[in-house]
Amino acid sequence: MDARAQKAFDLFDFAAPPQVTGDVRGRWRAPELLGVKAQLEITRFLFRAEPIDELSATLELTNRFLAATGVQLRTGDQTVIAPGVGFDLEDQSLHLTNVTVRVEPMRV
Repeated sequence: MDARAQKAFDLFDFAAPPQVTGDVRGRWRAPELLGVKAQLEITRFLFRAEPIDELSATLELTNRFLAATGVQLRTGDQTVIAPGVGFDLEDQSLHLTNVTVRVEPMRV
């Protein structure tokens, strides 16, 4: 694993392995030709030492763009719901669509 990927994974601490089901197509050693579609379910984990109870989303990676749909994140009674989240791997830009957040006001 390269250093950038390891640095990203170091932000997480999982109590149990994430559940991932999906398909991979294309050429593994040619990222621009790789396509992935997966369903992600994670429970009880830490992100930057912050506890998260549940995270679920459908992920799709094509043309170096990662799209997540149906994103639902919950910790206690706090929730984040995002019908569409995208991350462009080329220009490192994040795209959000119709995000709803319910958190304690003092935590923001």
